[in-house]
Amino acid sequence: MLDPSLKRFFTDGRYQLAVLVVGLVLYLVLPYSFRPYVGLLVGIYIIVAFIVDTAESASQVGWREELKELFILVVVVLVIYYGLGFILATSAPISSVVSCSMAPSIQRGDLIIISNRSPPHTLYAFNISPKDFIPIISHNYTVYYDGRPILHSGQSLYVLCSPSSLQQSELSSTSSLTSLCSAFNKEPSRFKESLGPLFFDYTTCIRKNGEKQACVAAVEWNGKTYPLYPKRKSSNLADVIVYEPRKGTLFRQIGQIIHRAIIEIDVNGELYYLTKGDNNNVFDIQFSASGLYNEPPSKTDVIGRVIFRVPLLGYYKLFLSPYLRDDPMCKNYIVNIGAVNAS
Repeated sequence: MLDPSLKRFFTDGRYQLAVLVVGLVLYLVLPYSFRPYVGLLVGIYIIVAFIVDTAESASQVGWREELKELFILVVVVLVIYYGLGFILATSAPISSVVSCSMAPSIQRGDLIIISNRSPPHTLYAFNISPKDFIPIISHNYTVYYDGRPILHSGQSLYVLCSPSSLQQSELSSTSSLTSLCSAFNKEPSRFKESLGPLFFDYTTCIRKNGEKQACVAAVEWNGKTYPLYPKRKSSNLADVIVYEPRKGTLFRQIGQIIHRAIIEIDVNGELYYLTKGDNNNVFDIQFSASGLYNEPPSKTDVIGRVIFRVPLLGYYKLFLSPYLRDDPMCKNYIVNIGAVNAS
């Protein structure tokens, strides 16, 4: 038997609300190293409060009646969830944001509403033949410096020049890759890379703390340059989609991805999307690790597009999941994009 005062701490609605509010505030203001523990404690409190509250109610009305009420509650929740899914034409109408890849437009801990009633409003639409589409998903890059091809690689230059890749690369022992990456990080606007008919133009991005990094700022196709950051509000959700990465891809290990669909590719009537997180330096298809790559999600991979978000409310779902560790990149997001070299 629990002490009456301790029991009240778990069953009294005022205490429950206080713990949820104070716990969330502490999670947001404490240093990043403490946040997983705060999230874990809040998650444990939610579970224990549910168990104690259920047991207390059962002691008054009996377990049979309590289980009946719980069953009705579960049915009502499921009816609302799947009813909302039917209305919005999606299998997952509500979700919580786990990462900071869309910051500051969409933040970790946001609760989002998803609809698949209409397609995303992408910035651009390309019609590409099946023959030209194959090289795009082949992950065979050609890197250019001042317009001249200098390297063929199975990874994007951004990934190739990441610290982990430099340590593992055999080329780094000859210092050739180290020199290349030094030039890339210093003047990224002099570099671009191609995947089949598409060219990805690099430039310098500046994060909130002033750090300068290489990032993609435009895509070239058929001799025309398409900037990724035209005059369009970052808060615009019309092109933000949620998609399920395919089996065997890198992002499959993460789960559902919430990113911006920037380019729609029509391949003989089959639609694909080139997606990118606002806070990521490159497109999703340019990421790779441990022999795993990403593919452009097709129309059938798309769960829906984000139509509404509620800040912070999604954290309570995260507190009951393995995603307790917060990321400093949530606050150190990209704030400025440099110009693209026209070469």
